[in-house]
Amino acid sequence: MQQISPQSPRMPNDTMPRKPLAAWGDFNHKFLNRGLPANAVIRLHVRWPLFALPIILLAQMIMPDPVWTTMAVMIVICYTGAWLWTRALARGLYLERSRHGTMLVVGDTLEEEFVVHNTSSTPAVWAELIDNSTLPGYNVGRVVAPGANSSDKWRATAICPRRGIFQLGPHTLRSADPLRLFELDITDTRSELLLIHPRVVQLPTFPLPRGYASGDDRARRPLLGTLPSSGVRGYQPFDDTRFIHWPSTARQGHLMVREMELEPSGDIWLLFDADIDGVSTQGDASTFETGLIATVSLAAQFLEGSSGRAVGLLSASGAPAQAVTVPPAAGRGHLWSMLAALAPLDPAPLPLAELLAGSRHLIGSRTSVVVVTSQLANPDAVQRWSAELLRITAGGAAAGVFLVTTQQTAPAADELRALLARHAIRVQTLPVDARLAALITHRRRRVELRSTPSGGVVRVEIEEEVG
Repeated sequence: MQQISPQSPRMPNDTMPRKPLAAWGDFNHKFLNRGLPANAVIRLHVRWPLFALPIILLAQMIMPDPVWTTMAVMIVICYTGAWLWTRALARGLYLERSRHGTMLVVGDTLEEEFVVHNTSSTPAVWAELIDNSTLPGYNVGRVVAPGANSSDKWRATAICPRRGIFQLGPHTLRSADPLRLFELDITDTRSELLLIHPRVVQLPTFPLPRGYASGDDRARRPLLGTLPSSGVRGYQPFDDTRFIHWPSTARQGHLMVREMELEPSGDIWLLFDADIDGVSTQGDASTFETGLIATVSLAAQFLEGSSGRAVGLLSASGAPAQAVTVPPAAGRGHLWSMLAALAPLDPAPLPLAELLAGSRHLIGSRTSVVVVTSQLANPDAVQRWSAELLRITAGGAAAGVFLVTTQQTAPAADELRALLARHAIRVQTLPVDARLAALITHRRRRVELRSTPSGGVVRVEIEEEVG
């Protein structure tokens, strides 16, 4: 019979003996922080004098001398006093932060106010703010020295560099005793989400798509029958050649067309192409960012118009691609819903043709669709998404296309404009590096500190218009 040597039974993980250093660290932590708030932690920063204390006691036993006793007493007094000092700060030191303003757009100024309070009778030799905000270029860290029963206040400002969702906080307030034998960390885990909206600019006028079905407005013609002409105007590339007015053309010497009274169709769907394969840059400008700004600016243009039509959004974001849909609604207030949906948008691996095909059930005969895209460099992709757009218009929907172009894709944009004009689809182009003025502006007041010739400082309140 095989003999099995006895083995000691294995202890569960929670009952296994801990390493001496780990056990000492737990004891040290519990002893130093006993009775303190949960967010305050005291750490031993300087250890070597404590390691010298047993040597000093041994030397006193071997070679008795008052010097050893004095050194041991001084070490004990210094560490005890430093610990009590740090514990007093742990109970009385805290930070308040508040943000000014609610709605922020790219280029606006973020302003926060910070106040470090010290309600204890022990002064803080120094207190450092360590902030974990995710806003690029936003550094609010500062070292202050609030005295006993006092506070220090300061303001931090930063220009919002780009759109998106960022986080303000959490933060840690770090301090110590005068000898820095102990360090104190007071952590505030609270954080605030900061939404920076994209800019809304003044785009070239983009006519509202007109459809063949009545929307919310009163119809101005019967659904069947001859279309009444409201006038004659110059020929545009997107005009149908069937409506050329030959007598006026002969008199004017250039093509003139009859302008028909088509009533507005129903809802407008703005379809933003976020395909990562179509993103390109020219200098510091990106076709993705320019297209996004164009999308929200078109929404503002349509919502501010007198037609009273509802505007919705269709797009995709991230990898894997996640659908982004904002149901159509009317009114100026709906623009902020569009801004909030577009602010965190990222390029997605979803071709425009697939986005159009997947949205076909939403774009019916009583709706209009405006496609915003920079997908021009790949002829196969352009052919696929333009064919899909023509299928949608064949179902009775009205359509328009807003193209973001670079120097390399400008010729392809002209060819696509000519192609879509044959199918009465309006096309507008926007160079990626175009300089456009802000459409939404507001007046605000801010305070600046200015020095006087005599060496003093005065507060000056400035009122300015920002967009």
